[in-house]
Amino acid sequence: MATHVHLPVIPVNPQEKHAQAIVDYAVEANVLQHVRANRWLALDIGSFRVARFNWVVFTFASAVLWAFVIGVMASEQKDAEGAKFNGALTVFAVWQKWITQNFTWLYIGTQVCVVSCFVLCVLTDADSVM
Repeated sequence: MATHVHLPVIPVNPQEKHAQAIVDYAVEANVLQHVRANRWLALDIGSFRVARFNWVVFTFASAVLWAFVIGVMASEQKDAEGAKFNGALTVFAVWQKWITQNFTWLYIGTQVCVVSCFVLCVLTDADSVM
């Protein structure tokens, strides 16, 4: 018999966490309060949970992703000399150059923020030994 792993539970309203009952989203009835039942797919084998997901979102996202992948793979073109090349990779190179020129500051800023937060957490942790 499989045991279900219970994940940490998030209260409905964090400001009133002590006044409200804790909602356990490992129980499917609690999940179905927030999801349309006709769009929720729950697949079990015996007592083992195999999959739990919104099949409409999953199908749409998969179709968009596979259309993108197939479009990129099928975008073969020929240049003036007749050599084959992937036109999508050429477009991606242009996009990458533009993003690198315009958003390097964002990448550096997020990295500095993440490293700074990590260092502050380590320095202020009461259990850490330095």
